[in-house]
Amino acid sequence: MLRVYWGTLGKLTSAQCPGVPQNLPGHCRPRYADYIADMATVSQGIVVNNALDPAVINANKHAFVDAFVNRAEFKTAYPDAMTNAAFVDKLFFTTGITPTADERNALINGLTGGTETRSSVVFKVVDGTQTTTGGVLLFQTPYGKAFYDKEFDAAFVFMQYICYLRRNPDQDGYDFWLAKLKHYGNWVDAELVLAFIISPEYRSRFVQ
Repeated sequence: MLRVYWGTLGKLTSAQCPGVPQNLPGHCRPRYADYIADMATVSQGIVVNNALDPAVINANKHAFVDAFVNRAEFKTAYPDAMTNAAFVDKLFFTTGITPTADERNALINGLTGGTETRSSVVFKVVDGTQTTTGGVLLFQTPYGKAFYDKEFDAAFVFMQYICYLRRNPDQDGYDFWLAKLKHYGNWVDAELVLAFIISPEYRSRFVQ
């Protein structure tokens, strides 16, 4: 879900976040409340007989993107009048990934010929995965994999704030932990998760 937001609309770095606890600045897209609402939809019914069901996960992810491309914010950024070439180019510009000429042309031609939709192109560019048994991801587009790799550290830090602190990150804290993660190269040596679960802010959630 993060890659759908970031890959289509960008991150809104240092923007104000209406409705975010403490109204903290930071990486505000998606806002905490929006992320939780979307996650409830995407995760609905994915556990069948005490195991992840890949078919449901894949269907939910595609359904989320189908709905996302019809949101007002997306329509403003990618109006219906936008040409197919401009649509594809803006997606890649936003992700920061450069496709090959053949990859770019295949998406444009697919939109023109009706074998692709805006939703399917968005999914390929910002995600491009198929979930298999056990939740393992198989990447079906090289540019989707490139965007995943590019944003992995940023997404990992973002999720610490969303999951443990239940808010969007503050900019200084986010920058600190992202730099530390990149320096050490893994979350264990960076003591990233440890720092969040022993933080007073996290522990205060359980004080009665």
